Amino acid sequence: AATAKAKAPKQKATRRIPKSILEPALGDKLQEAELLRKIRIQMRALDMLQKAASPITPSGGRVGPQPRAAT
Repeated sequence: AATAKAKAPKQKATRRIPKSILEPALGDKLQEAELLRKIRIQMRALDMLQKAASPITPSGGRVGPQPRAAT
């Protein structure tokens, strides 16, 4: 059993080459997709900010916090 393990060839550890190196146009596509994603996120944030309504009215009729008495 020990000789069977010794004869088995060891697989060489290989590194995967990134696709962006093999195909330069793919890197450009990824950068463009990331830019479009950031623009979309910013536009959605601005839209939500414009649609948002404050739950507290800005009028001065609101009573401030009551002072606490030391006991």
